[in-house]
Amino acid sequence: MSPVNAYNQKFKNNSYVRILILGGTWDANCLAKELHKDNRFHIITSLAGYTQHPVKPDGIVHVGGFGGVHGLKTFLSNHKIDVIVNATHPFSERISQNAITAAHEAQCLYYRLYRPPWMPTKNDIWFDAKNATDAARKLRPDSVVFLTVGKQQLAPFIERQDVHYIVRMIEIPADRLPEKITVIRERPPFSTLHERQILISYRVDTLVTKNSGGQIVNSKLTAARELRIPVIMIRRPCNQQKETVSSVKEMVALLTVPS
Repeated sequence: MSPVNAYNQKFKNNSYVRILILGGTWDANCLAKELHKDNRFHIITSLAGYTQHPVKPDGIVHVGGFGGVHGLKTFLSNHKIDVIVNATHPFSERISQNAITAAHEAQCLYYRLYRPPWMPTKNDIWFDAKNATDAARKLRPDSVVFLTVGKQQLAPFIERQDVHYIVRMIEIPADRLPEKITVIRERPPFSTLHERQILISYRVDTLVTKNSGGQIVNSKLTAARELRIPVIMIRRPCNQQKETVSSVKEMVALLTVPS
């Protein structure tokens, strides 16, 4: 059954739908903003709590983990959730699997907002990496690397004592970082001009990033292409989820389809 048909069949006689958005992304915030305009929906957005001052979406916000499948299932039951929309980062494997299991056990509809991956153009210089460890191995000695993989993925790169990193973060981690790491603290979105200035001013010779997809942070790829800087692209985990929607616009259309 298609996502639209499944949704219509379950809610064709309902005037009120409770939706849990698993958030922490720009897409999740945009989705919450759009759905919040429609009084047919009661929206709760969950944030993992990795950042102290996140950009909070419209509607009710739940901050912190759920405590695995059992905790999420309890949350769904207590809040009478009808639909889970997983709008987390494409690399958020654990919460995605927990959400699928909890939704099945709680008999909630489950949808994955999964933006398409970036694809190289003929002018890009990309090198594929299986994961962060593989990406760190591929770096040349004495490289100056613009590293945009998030603070959770720093460990394998820190092990490389012969590489200098320019690391962008929303918040400075509590643990002290090695001197070879220069931290830029800023929050997206970023313009191509801004990204060019970073690459040029720090004399970056390699960009390392995860293939998160989307339009919000892809300006760094444009800047690298224009400056002929190689990119080591960490491939995203394989998405085997059936009920997948590729954009906020499509998800809004699915959830607001007339009964």
